[in-house]
Amino acid sequence: MTNTISNDEASAGSHKDKGNEAFKGSQWAEAVKHYSNAIKLGSGHKELPVFYKNRAAAYLKLEKFEKAAEDCTESLKLMPNDPKALFRRAQAYESLEKFEEAYHDATALFKADPGNKTVQPMLQRLHVIVQERVARNAKLSTKVKKMMDLTFDLTLPLEKRRSAANNLVVLAKEETGADLLYKEHCVTKVATLAKVEKDPEIYINMVYVVAALCENSVERTKGVLTELGVPWFMRVLDQKHEECVATAQYCLQTIINALSGLKNKADSKPDKELCSKNNREIDTLLTCLVYSITDRTISGPARDAVIELLTRNIHYSALEWAERLVEIRGLCRLLEVCSELEDYKYESAMEITSSTSTIASVCLARVYENMYYDEAKLRFADQIDEFIKDKLLSPDMESKVRVIVTITALLSGPLDVGNQIIAREGES
Repeated sequence: MTNTISNDEASAGSHKDKGNEAFKGSQWAEAVKHYSNAIKLGSGHKELPVFYKNRAAAYLKLEKFEKAAEDCTESLKLMPNDPKALFRRAQAYESLEKFEEAYHDATALFKADPGNKTVQPMLQRLHVIVQERVARNAKLSTKVKKMMDLTFDLTLPLEKRRSAANNLVVLAKEETGADLLYKEHCVTKVATLAKVEKDPEIYINMVYVVAALCENSVERTKGVLTELGVPWFMRVLDQKHEECVATAQYCLQTIINALSGLKNKADSKPDKELCSKNNREIDTLLTCLVYSITDRTISGPARDAVIELLTRNIHYSALEWAERLVEIRGLCRLLEVCSELEDYKYESAMEITSSTSTIASVCLARVYENMYYDEAKLRFADQIDEFIKDKLLSPDMESKVRVIVTITALLSGPLDVGNQIIAREGES
């Protein structure tokens, strides 16, 4: 065991040296790789804090400032008040516009090493910025409180409340404003207001405020989910008003983006590390969306929005969640929607729109695209086969019609699956 540890420590030191060479040669990504190996192998190494702060230096060059700050923090846990780690974290924080945190580190560095000429210009620069921000934040805090008071006071004239609600959206889009709104318990007030608000414009703006609070902040997003719960978002989504539905859909996508690192761009990729950290929240949210596909109480536009959210996020190029959807029998729910007849109303009918079947077909095709190995394709086909056979076993004509409608939807989506089903039923 002693030899193994010794060998690992020697390897860790070797990787550090290779990282240093790569760094000197401006090969930042290569340096990160070697420092990462050193960290992995050198958990008990005396130079572990050096490995972390060296990797932080490489991350700074790569402009991966969050990772640089995290590495400096790890280094400082092992070697408190280390000047290089403090300086690099201050650099990372300044680049992230976390000026107060940067100023705190620069001050600590100056106290530890008053003769350090490198930190002095940074400290002077940050002092000015922080003082300006203190004054600005004081004004912003006053404005936030005033706009909240006006928005949430139902006794005030509607136009005054609408104007204040618009201002809250603008404030929430700024990082400082979002932070202040969150700390002033705006989320709780929005939840209360949503139960009684009659004006669609104010209602929509409050949902936009929630979305803005979640944007680019995992901490606030998790706080919002804890405070409101997924059912709240489903209630907000369940509207007839098209703009309300679209805003709620946008809010849910913003939450998914914050938890996964996705962006509202066609070629956006998730952050795998972020997805791993927030896997429980992402899985819970998507599972709730799947279960709500066949909710008999929600509106047709809400159902369409739910299916569109799933279509957008389950693909292997996004959250790679399609197999999980099949596992929790989401296919059966999509097929149930496909089998609905818009003009046929009965007690347990789902409300659908003229677009619902097409939207569900697109989702089915998206799921099937992810069944890239034979076993997955077989599970997909078996669930569809099972659904069709259950309908055919029912003696009433309506079930037969539903089978035809479902197969039509399949032929509009994953064509080869639709053809397989027709072939199977023809043989049986």
